[in-house]
Amino acid sequence: MLVGIVDMFAPFLPQNGDVGQYHRAAVFVADHLRAGNVVTAVQLSEPIQVSAYSVPLGVLYALTVSASVVGIALNSGAWSITVLLWLKIARRLYPDIRIHVMGLLFVLYPAPVRFMSRTLRDALPLLCITILMLVFVRWLQDERDWWTVAGLGFVVPLVLLRVELVPPLCLGALAGWAYKHRTELTRWRVAALAVAILTSTPTFLWLEQNFGPGFLPTRLSGFEATRQNLVDGPNPYLVDLAYQSWFDIPLYAPVRLFYLLYSPFPWVLSSFELFLAATDALFILPLSLIAVYTLVRWRDRIRAEVVFALVYAFTMLLGYSLVVSTKGAASRRRLYAVPLLIVVAGFGLIQLLERQCDRSTNQNANQQYDAK
Repeated sequence: MLVGIVDMFAPFLPQNGDVGQYHRAAVFVADHLRAGNVVTAVQLSEPIQVSAYSVPLGVLYALTVSASVVGIALNSGAWSITVLLWLKIARRLYPDIRIHVMGLLFVLYPAPVRFMSRTLRDALPLLCITILMLVFVRWLQDERDWWTVAGLGFVVPLVLLRVELVPPLCLGALAGWAYKHRTELTRWRVAALAVAILTSTPTFLWLEQNFGPGFLPTRLSGFEATRQNLVDGPNPYLVDLAYQSWFDIPLYAPVRLFYLLYSPFPWVLSSFELFLAATDALFILPLSLIAVYTLVRWRDRIRAEVVFALVYAFTMLLGYSLVVSTKGAASRRRLYAVPLLIVVAGFGLIQLLERQCDRSTNQNANQQYDAK
């Protein structure tokens, strides 16, 4: 409902160049569909990740009107389903808890107001990654193979929209499986797991470099070229931190990860767009502290599903932080990890609130007993 209200003010929000690119491609698809023609990727002449979002948006344009409000409705609906699925995941990660606090945090999270109220593709890959996370969580709990088969259908759109999210997801699934069977792992299982990782990683990198958008660098020059390419945008940061050797990657990783999570800072706001991004960062900062406290304080509640989600989020954020160098791109990339942050921090808040309520109840009972 909150996103729907803000959608009325969407035309007044700052728009970037990506919005026009997706809208033009969708209008092109809609015009061809209305004329009864079939649109091919060659005719679109757009990157595959742009075409993967513009085609379904163009179908909606052809069925309704070629206006950005249709894309806003698509993104808002996808975000609403994403929130419901994350609350379902929260039930799986932390059973027997009330999720009303998590729902309130999702409503208060300011980033969807900015990104779901524009014709941007982030809503669809976020929905795909959420569905896949729910599938993997069910697989880790039930260990039924048909859950894996069901998830394969959502891997294809995720590869087309944001292929770089697939390796963190697979790594998280392997980590969750290994954590669940940590007492049963034998030398042969460890060897089979290592062989699977060593054989699948080069294969994926070759497919991504030849058929994907070429986002994942395989050499140091590729890291630096990708970073330089992503620096070319408004409001860059850490421009001078160039990769001159492999040792620079772990050396710069902590500060780049910090910037990805918490930039822009309040004292460098020079535009309304940065002010909106700063509200997102200020929302994430206390949640991240609460999430760390939650993981340490209730570490006995960490199970294989939680390990899977944490490994996915950390590797995804770390990979993005190595190359992302603009404040707007950082705000969009961390969108894929904040729902997990809300779930973990929400669990900690619920535990603290319940403890405070129990303490107040006991104090009132003691006061009534003393009065008698």
